[in-house]
Amino acid sequence: MTGVGIWLAARLAPRLALVLALSLPALAQDSEGGASSSSPRGYADDVGSTGSITITRHINKARAAAASDPKSAKNHYVQAIELSPKSTDFMAEYYKLCMKTRDWPGVAYVLPKWFAVEPAREREYSGSYGLALVQTGKLDKAGAALKKALASGKEPANTHEGLLRLYLVQGNSDGAMREYRQTLRLKPNDADLHTEFAAMLWKQNKLNEAVEEYRAVARLKPGDAPSQAALGFALMQSRDYAGAYAAYRRAAELAPKVANYQSSMKQAFEYDQKYSKALKKKD
Repeated sequence: MTGVGIWLAARLAPRLALVLALSLPALAQDSEGGASSSSPRGYADDVGSTGSITITRHINKARAAAASDPKSAKNHYVQAIELSPKSTDFMAEYYKLCMKTRDWPGVAYVLPKWFAVEPAREREYSGSYGLALVQTGKLDKAGAALKKALASGKEPANTHEGLLRLYLVQGNSDGAMREYRQTLRLKPNDADLHTEFAAMLWKQNKLNEAVEEYRAVARLKPGDAPSQAALGFALMQSRDYAGAYAAYRRAAELAPKVANYQSSMKQAFEYDQKYSKALKKKD
């Protein structure tokens, strides 16, 4: 080695030693399966003053998007829950969002995780869990969950809707009829339930009861033309032509470009006139 080479080696040796000293702990951590920048599980270098930066980012994005983009928000909640499987606050927020959007797979996903961390929650939310299980086709587990819910007396509306959905899948029309009435007593403003029940009553030729359900739907959805038209049709079939005319007229006003509403309104008016004249002749 020349004199210049000896001089360079002497100058570089301390720096190389320092680089090696700094590198060895990270290399050792990687070799032991610990956190590393290439591992999705590891975020030892991802910790801020309040915890994991990655988890915090997911939660902040989820909360920010909950109102405007529920699908994106739910994706971020799932990421946070998977990274922090004992954070029940995240589970509670995700559960509420899924219930609000009637995302039954989401409810069925998060509740068992929540129950595992806080077993007392199972008694509180068995009704929602049973309903979610029915809606996702897991009927064997749904029955047991709904039985627990009935025993606890918690969440009666979700419990009875769960039983309703279970009976519908099983083809138990008597049980479904009973649970429609019970669920609607607990959820009187659920227009979709009223519509479903009206259709079932109609099939069973219980026209008067069906008309009342269609009235409820029209009342709950005053700005929805199809709901007003459905009431008009039901009233026509029950020979309340004046009522049918009024309902079709509301539908036509809401959707003036739908020709069928106009023609149905005209027909109801003509029937009402003929019916009124017939009654006068009898008098």
